Amino acid sequence: MQGFIFPAQPIPLDNTAFMDERDQIYHFSDFAGQVLLVNFWATWCAPCIHEMPALDALQRAMGSKEFSVITISQDRGGARIAGPFLRDKLKLKNVKLYLDPKAKLAQTLKIRGIPTTLLIDRNSHIIGRFEGSANWNSADAKALIAYMVQK
Repeated sequence: MQGFIFPAQPIPLDNTAFMDERDQIYHFSDFAGQVLLVNFWATWCAPCIHEMPALDALQRAMGSKEFSVITISQDRGGARIAGPFLRDKLKLKNVKLYLDPKAKLAQTLKIRGIPTTLLIDRNSHIIGRFEGSANWNSADAKALIAYMVQK
């Protein structure tokens, strides 16, 4: 987790929307009260694909009312492409798929490349950013998440 960048002050999130596979609209405020690990990824991104099983394992191990992993696909084909890829190809069962097919949310959050993962506190503020692939199921990642959830 050495690549994690922590801003001097938490960065408030705006209300830019994203959606789930059923086109239901979400905002980060819908998850207020939870610590979130938000991963921006795409099916065509090899480093993204490499880290998805670890994100799924992290959600399985630590997912609760207090913590969730949120995966936000940047695929322009939306759920039609990303849904079967997660479920059928990667065989993931624990992470829920969210979508940002026009990259509006990614642009608002200044995501420069994928994968990029944001750590969001209970008050919907960005408190950390990791650019690139990581082993999210590692002891270091779990310790960081546990610390943030207990805070």
